[in-house]
Amino acid sequence: MSDSPSLSTARTGSEYLEAVAELLFEQFSDVIHVHQPELEPVLRGQPTARPTGRPPR
Repeated sequence: MSDSPSLSTARTGSEYLEAVAELLFEQFSDVIHVHQPELEPVLRGQPTARPTGRPPR
């Protein structure tokens, strides 16, 4: 039994939105890499070094 047209359309729309979001994130990452590379680890969810002399919040 095949998917209904509306379910197939929703899945296609969802896949499209996911692809667009991925493309936009990659473009944004490229801009950050060039202009503020110190923010790159934050975007990627990687740990960052805390500046010295500042206590944790």
